[in-house]
Amino acid sequence: METSDNHSNTTQQASLFDLIMDALLKHSQGLSEYQLIQHIKSSGYLQFQNIRLWNHLSLFQTHFILFNALYHLRDKLWQEKTGTLEICPVNIVLLPYKPTSSASMTEHDPLRAYYLNLDNLKKTNEQDVATLLQNIWLKLENNERRQAALNVLELQDPVDYAAIKMQHRRLAMRHHPDRGGDNYRLQTINAAMKILKKTSTP
Repeated sequence: METSDNHSNTTQQASLFDLIMDALLKHSQGLSEYQLIQHIKSSGYLQFQNIRLWNHLSLFQTHFILFNALYHLRDKLWQEKTGTLEICPVNIVLLPYKPTSSASMTEHDPLRAYYLNLDNLKKTNEQDVATLLQNIWLKLENNERRQAALNVLELQDPVDYAAIKMQHRRLAMRHHPDRGGDNYRLQTINAAMKILKKTSTP
């Protein structure tokens, strides 16, 4: 028998799925994590109403809840054969269903495993957030790590180190808290730059 807490969580998840789908259907080219959070927040979703942009832990918790929902939704759409959800912080997009094996949905996807484990949300405190990104990057293979870092900086190979540095500087300025950005996004950008510095020829 389903408990009231479980029922409440299931209802909240279904509501969040609906809001995500609404945003994705309105933006056929996709939208960024920030845009998606703003869409959900403006729709009155309770868990996103008290986001504190200056607080690392608050930002992390919002980010985690969103990505947990995105990976659950991706699995749901695949199981129902109704769509393919591509998940990246700079562009989350809903595409037509692409037949694939269940193994390929989860294979070599440490980020999916991370976000679907709610213990990672419950156990993470403010100190942990500072080192979290580095640990996630380290779980990826070298090629995957570079591609993920390029995605964060909105770049694609082939790209030289000078262009990477210029783009990093531009995004870091745009997302700096002093300019209305948020710390978690800035940390993501800086972590991506560290990876690309190691995998590029200056």
